[in-house]
Amino acid sequence: MRIFSSRMRDLYAGDTFGSHLSTGKMFTQLRNETRRNALVYFTIIPSFELIIKSIYTFFSNFEDKSYDDWSVRFDIFATELKASKERSYFVKYMHEEIAKSFKTIKDHCQIPYTQWIRRPDKSHRMKERWEMTQSVFRKVFWPLVGFSNFLVINYFNVCNSICVEVIFTTFVTFLEWLAWTQCQRFFNDYVDTEYEEDEVEHMRETIEIVSSALGKFMDGFYTVVNFFTTIGGEIIRLMKLGRAKDQELRTHFEVFKEKAKDIKRSCRNIIGIVPNIKSDFVAIPTEDKERLYVHKRVQEIKNSFLHMNPEMSNVTAFVLDKCSLTNFSFEHSHVNVEY
Repeated sequence: MRIFSSRMRDLYAGDTFGSHLSTGKMFTQLRNETRRNALVYFTIIPSFELIIKSIYTFFSNFEDKSYDDWSVRFDIFATELKASKERSYFVKYMHEEIAKSFKTIKDHCQIPYTQWIRRPDKSHRMKERWEMTQSVFRKVFWPLVGFSNFLVINYFNVCNSICVEVIFTTFVTFLEWLAWTQCQRFFNDYVDTEYEEDEVEHMRETIEIVSSALGKFMDGFYTVVNFFTTIGGEIIRLMKLGRAKDQELRTHFEVFKEKAKDIKRSCRNIIGIVPNIKSDFVAIPTEDKERLYVHKRVQEIKNSFLHMNPEMSNVTAFVLDKCSLTNFSFEHSHVNVEY
């Protein structure tokens, strides 16, 4: 996730991608689309913090407690775990939907890039024209200019023909202007071609890295969600066993107690990275209309989820409330986690 946010920031570290070039304009549009979806993703980061906090809280229940103390409150822990499982299910769905948007952008990015790499070798042609122009001017125009100056200075001055001198001087000036204009045009075309090629490759690589980083983050997030799914299902099963559950509960308690310290440390490390991620997103330029897009996109995801899971309206309301969507801002989008 840190790689994802930092690369998004890098997209805006320089000027717009080739705003004067056709291929650059296509990539600029893709970059802006990437930005809009990144802002949506940034908005739901607190939902991820919420899930990490739930894991932290879950394992806190095992530290400094005996099995007897823990088992007395087992039903309460089980209820909290079930709620966390439902929330993680919705959070997973939100992340998946936004990841699909980035996958679409990545696919669209290949279109202008493919057009670029399949183009006639414009860069090579421009380089040849530039070198040929330099050679012609060096072998023909510049000697002619020198010879004309020689005639004006050494011949027409002798004849004291002011009129002819003016004509030749004008002709020489024209040749110099023509030479400079042609050289400058070919040079600018060549430089623009080289510049566009660098921009296209940079943009493609950046979107590729952004998509890859988000994919790796999603892989890790699936592990988190699967934790609640697996453990939640097991706890619910044990709740139905009555007294027969005691021995299995004790086994679970001992395993979790042993892992609690390391897992809580990992949770703290993850939450510690979040401020840097938010700082990267703050560096991305935004407009007022981005707020409307963020609200609309998140509402679409919520409605789609509720269409499949109408009984989970309270879950979606709780999670989105933590995302502070009613007052969307970079400064206030957070979840407090106490350690």
